[in-house]
Amino acid sequence: THYSYVGKTSIFQRAVDPKWKFTHEMLATIAISKPVVKRTSEGPMKLWDCGGQERFFNITSAFLRQADACIIVSSLDNKTSFDSASRWMSDIRNIVKSKQKEAIPVVFVINKIDLDGKNEFVMKDWKAQEERISRKYDVPAYRVSALLNTGIHEMLEGVVVLEKKMRQERLRRRSSLMRKLMRRKSSSSSI
Repeated sequence: THYSYVGKTSIFQRAVDPKWKFTHEMLATIAISKPVVKRTSEGPMKLWDCGGQERFFNITSAFLRQADACIIVSSLDNKTSFDSASRWMSDIRNIVKSKQKEAIPVVFVINKIDLDGKNEFVMKDWKAQEERISRKYDVPAYRVSALLNTGIHEMLEGVVVLEKKMRQERLRRRSSLMRKLMRRKSSSSSI
């Protein structure tokens, strides 16, 4: 997201190493971390941890142009992160459209669900915000806790399944288009 301190790096660390020891002393990611490969049920997935600060938007958007999927993270104790998630969803669509690239799978992740009902800073309407963003941008939403290491594996598997489904749909459309072109060519040459 355009916002820092929602737990992207902690989610990233948990995704890579479920035995990673959680710490509250994480530093903000500066621009882009080096990639790490995560094994999934469908094969390897390369993960990049991108800084959430506005000043890194140009760098992050350059990576989006080459991405096969995108995970947008908000935190239920941070309203601004939900506003930023909406901006990112819109920005991703614009980046994809400007590069005439096929749509990429995007998932919306709400981190820090371990705080729900236990912290005065938790947004009262976070579930409504989650549903609004998920519905508006037609993206699946996942609830995770980097602290408790819950929901992260399921979210990553969901990303993999969604990416595979979208890739197969693109191949099906291209194949269908090729058949149509071949039929046209065949019928025009027989005249």
